[in-house]
This record gives sequence, structure tokens and C-alpha cells, in this order.
Amino acid sequence: MSKSFNFFLFFIGVILIGGLGALYWVDSVGDAVSPVATIDEKTILPEPVEEQTKRIDPGSYFIFTDNTNTFYRVKLGESELVAFATIQHGLEFSGGLVAYPFGQEILIHRYQTNRTYDVQTGRPTQGEEQDGILSLTGEVIQVKPEQWGVIRSPNGIFEASFVTTYEGRNGNTNVKVTNLETQETISEFLLDSTELESWTPEPFLLDNNGQYLYARGICGCEATIADLWEVDLQTNTIRALDPLVTLQSWYEANIDPVSRRLLTLHTTREPSTDGPGEVLLPPTTVRLLDLDSGDITDLLVDDENAFSRPFIDPTGKDRYILHEKSDEQNVFLVGFDDKEITKDHLLTTGFVLDWVGEWLVIQDTSDLSLELFNVETGKAVEMTTSVDGSFEYIGSVTLD
Repeated sequence: MSKSFNFFLFFIGVILIGGLGALYWVDSVGDAVSPVATIDEKTILPEPVEEQTKRIDPGSYFIFTDNTNTFYRVKLGESELVAFATIQHGLEFSGGLVAYPFGQEILIHRYQTNRTYDVQTGRPTQGEEQDGILSLTGEVIQVKPEQWGVIRSPNGIFEASFVTTYEGRNGNTNVKVTNLETQETISEFLLDSTELESWTPEPFLLDNNGQYLYARGICGCEATIADLWEVDLQTNTIRALDPLVTLQSWYEANIDPVSRRLLTLHTTREPSTDGPGEVLLPPTTVRLLDLDSGDITDLLVDDENAFSRPFIDPTGKDRYILHEKSDEQNVFLVGFDDKEITKDHLLTTGFVLDWVGEWLVIQDTSDLSLELFNVETGKAVEMTTSVDGSFEYIGSVTLD
């Protein structure tokens, strides 16, 4: 995923119809290399856009998209799906549209710039790929050459850009962290896979204080990878976390950067007889690492069941959820003081994609439908649209 591409920046325009915007590129932007600070923006509709459509309340929002590249938001604690943008992504161009949370916006990878159109059909005949940064009000507020290697802190203040160079099978990753408010570079360092004795390192999480960055090992293979690091951005000290907790796979770990705690699972593993991968077997050990003190606590050991996919409560409460490895995909809510998992801990079923505040985003394992589930009340809200086909969860964004 850590790739850099140099593409020219082209044209932007916006159609806003009510709360739903259809976004096109129509005007030239001067600098073809550097990130664009401002864009010459043209409204195609003659009527001015109402100012209230540009505003959105502070708070956390869940972001979804469908197979028409329409983006939807749902405010935390509410149930209304609000369509706020439709991205025109021409079928003539290879590659699918990829989106993920990017600070307080959405980064749209492989966003198309359709410059010329067929006179008879009106379909695009020429274009370039680039990245677009989409606000939750439905505006592409910035464009830049297509690139994968960039993440932002949830508050959007800090940005980590990274470039990986390969020597043989594994790569070395150069990382630069910038304070976007001051444009100051606060840290630069190298994640050397040879020195780390690891697979290719890739950053995936940056905290809101610009103090810690987290990276994990990746490879284009089917291996189970445990490599997990924390980088202190004040000292550039790189600390391997996986050996501290005897981590078997970073897929079985969850970091809360606010409370600075790492929750991990340890199970017995055997190669799968049904194809690639592994089978998880009991016992399951739930282990907690305090990232500040270094204290490690085994919260419980379940000798009878295998669990996976832990989530630590993001509100700071001493509890977590686990997925039972079974056909039912049971989800359990367990407290730090609990020494065994019983039927009383059963919360719901499905595959948890995210936990924000009191709400889970859950995908049904049979039909892939999505719902929001409140861990306190047990209330479930199904997320559906009138559009047939796929409906996907992008992630959560919190606005100040």
C-alpha cells in the first residue's frame, strides 16, 4: 500500500442538489506537483448554494458508501442516513474508488479527473487519477497527486507521510510527521525491516497529540504477522510491542491511543485443513499492556473457547468485546474484573467493524448487511438505502 504516484492536478467543480453533491473537475489548478491549498471552484448550477448546507454539527459521524459512489453520514446517537456526495468515477478508467477516514475528512484514492468529454455521448474520454479530500459537507476541498502513503491523526492536526523502498522481499519505510497547523516537521525516522528483523513496516495510527505513531508489519503473502511497533515522536524511539505481550498476530490486538492501552488475545493455532490460514483453538488468554507503565496483566484465561478480534472500550471504561470463533459469531462484552466469560456476557451476533462511544458498527456474516448497535441499551438500527448492491462502512470521523 505504501506507494507514491506523480499525477497532474486538474479541474474541480461542484453540483449540490439539496444535501447531495455530484462532484466534477472543471477548472485548472496551477501547481501540478505540490498539494493544493486553494482551488478555483465553479458552481455549475446558477443558484448560489445555501450557506446552511455548508455547515455540519460537531460530533462523531459514521461514514458509509454504496456501489454508486454515494457517500452517507450518520451522526453518533442518531439513525438518519444523510447522503452528502456522489463521486463521478468513470467506468473507462481502471481501478476502483477507495476511501478511508483522513483526519476530519475522507481521503478518496483513485479519484478521477475527467477533462474531456465525447460530444455525442457526453462520456469522458480522457482523465487522470489523483487523490481527493472530501469534507462531510460534500465538497472536495483539496486534491493532490495520487498516493497511498499518508495518514492523519483523528483531529486532522498531524499527518504522517511515508515512502517504502524495497530491497528483496521486505521494504524499509521512511516516515515524516508534520503539524499541519504550523507546517512544522516534528519527526523524521526510518523503519528499517532489517534492523527490526521484521516484515515491511507500515504506519497505521497517529495520536491526536502528535506524540506517538504506531506501525505494523505487512507482506504480500498469507503469513500471520505479529510485528507491532510504537514510535515516540519526541525522541524517535522505536519500541516493539509484540514481544512484550507474546503477540501472535496484530489482527488480534487493539490499541486505544487515548487511554494508552493495548489489548491482545493469545490462542492455540493450527494450520487450516480447508485452505490457507489458521484455526484458532482454546485456551484464550486476554492480555492488557499499559503503554505508559509497561505493566502487563492477564485479564482472564478461557480454557474452553477460542476468541478473536478484541476491541477495548474507546470511552476509557474498563471493558472490552470479543468475537467467539463459531458459526454464530457471538459477540461478548466483558469487564476487566471478570475472570470467566459466560452467557450473561453475550451482547449480540455479527462481525464488529468499529466501536465509537456507545455504538458498534456490526456486519451480518450471512447477508453482509450493516447495523448500528448500542452497547448500553441493546438498541439496533439497520443501515439500508434504496440502492441495490453493496453498502459498505468506510469509518468514523469526529468533527470539533
